[in-house]
Amino acid sequence: MFGDRDRVIMAEMVARCWQDASFAEAFSKDPVTKLKEAGMEIPASLKVEVCRSTDKVIYLGMSHSMTREDYLNFAKAQFEPLLPLKDGVEVRLVQSSPTYLPIIIPPVPGTFSSG
Repeated sequence: MFGDRDRVIMAEMVARCWQDASFAEAFSKDPVTKLKEAGMEIPASLKVEVCRSTDKVIYLGMSHSMTREDYLNFAKAQFEPLLPLKDGVEVRLVQSSPTYLPIIIPPVPGTFSSG
C-alpha cells in the first residue's frame, strides 16, 4: 500500500474535495469506501480519518516512520511559514501510525482551477 498509484489516488481525492463540497462531505464521513471505490486497498485494521484544514484550523501531518532529523526538518519547513499565527488560528499536528492514517485536506490553493 502507498505506492505511486496510491499517492495519485490520494491527490485525486484531495482535488475532488476542493472541487465538490458534497464529495468532500462524503469523503470525510467514509474515506475508506471512497478510497476503495477509487482502487486503493485499505486493510480492515487501518483507521482512516479525514482532517480538513480551514482558515481557523490548520492540520499538519507527520509520518510515524520519520527520523529525528526528519521531524526537525518538518518542523522548520511547516511551522516557520505559519508564524506568527494570526489571532484565532490554531495548528493541529496529527501523526500516522501502523494502524492510523490521517488524510489532510489543505485549504484550496489560490492557484487551483478545476477542470
